[in-house]
Amino acid sequence: MMDVFTQAGLDVWTTDHEGYGRSARTASNADIASGVEDLKAALAVVQTETGQSKVHMFGESSGAIRAAAFAQSEPDRVERLILAAFTYKGNGAAEIERRKEHIAELRANPRRKRDAAMIRSIFTRDGHPNLYDAAMVDALVASEMEYGDTVPSGTYLDMAANLQLVDPAK
Repeated sequence: MMDVFTQAGLDVWTTDHEGYGRSARTASNADIASGVEDLKAALAVVQTETGQSKVHMFGESSGAIRAAAFAQSEPDRVERLILAAFTYKGNGAAEIERRKEHIAELRANPRRKRDAAMIRSIFTRDGHPNLYDAAMVDALVASEMEYGDTVPSGTYLDMAANLQLVDPAK
């Protein structure tokens, strides 16, 4: 997706949230609220570097919740908001129901397992395994595994126990 935006001539920035990728591993579970704080800090850098007072923001899945919560808290800093796989209530969502079965574990541990099999399941769990290019899935798995097989548990906990975190009308 980011390649498409850059090919269209847009200046694209991405945030490496606390506990993910190259960011520091702390005792935090990196929940949605801390992700909003990460976005506030990142946007200050982007605005200094680009001179832009407003941005177009894209988020997917828990990133969509973070982006929406940021836009709700800082509406004057977001020109447009694009959300994909945005779960704001979770009612009737099979994956959210599966996460609810692990609330105690998510509360007890600031990190959760996210190995290659789990990443692959993202593309098959909703019953559309042929919708995605296998080479893309393999490339994603390879790039994600460079950073280990765990990620913070906070967004899963928020999605299992704390929805609704944003008001889509706002």
